[in-house]
Amino acid sequence: MADEIAQVIQLEYQGMTLAINGSLEVGKFILQALRALGRTVGDVKNKHTTKQKTKEEESKTQEEEKRVEQLEAPGEKTSFKEIMELSQKQGGIFQTFYIPEKYYEEFISLCQKNGLRYCKGVDFIASDGKLPVFIPPHDVIMAEAVYKSILEKSIKENEAAVNGYDELLKETKEKCETASPEEKKDIEVLIENLEQVKAEREANVKETKESLKHGAAMSFEDY
Repeated sequence: MADEIAQVIQLEYQGMTLAINGSLEVGKFILQALRALGRTVGDVKNKHTTKQKTKEEESKTQEEEKRVEQLEAPGEKTSFKEIMELSQKQGGIFQTFYIPEKYYEEFISLCQKNGLRYCKGVDFIASDGKLPVFIPPHDVIMAEAVYKSILEKSIKENEAAVNGYDELLKETKEKCETASPEEKKDIEVLIENLEQVKAEREANVKETKESLKHGAAMSFEDY
């Protein structure tokens, strides 16, 4: 009886034709099984793709977290873009510190030592003897204190030097009064040189005090 019912049937599945020897009931069962298998494979594939996407998203998230961590870390920032982004995160505007060349390396060193974030700027006016440094808003007050300490130290050293030259000039002039004509000529040249160096130191003190009064910070527009 089963042999009489059995026949060759054709099943269409996903563009393929399958020839099966069996009854219609068997054919329906096989077709249902194939469809179920297709759904299962599809689910596994979708899960794999989703899992892969999740891993990629996690990787991107970790990379972004690492980037932000590096951005907010103390020390030098290698691009102006980083200072801009950091300033936006801090909800403020960065400041440009215009540092005299003679204090520049010390300023950078103290910024690094004190954990400040900064970026060395491009010097558009090479002839003015100053170099720009960009400071994000949260570090501006500390950077001002660092710059102030450098200037105060410079003023103290130069004032001490001026006093030293005063003493040396006094001694040299007294020596000149009792010197022979030959010696007097050389001593007068020495006095002239000492007075010139002293004048340079005094000018330095005046300039530094002026810088201390105005500070180093300026807006980006002024820069």
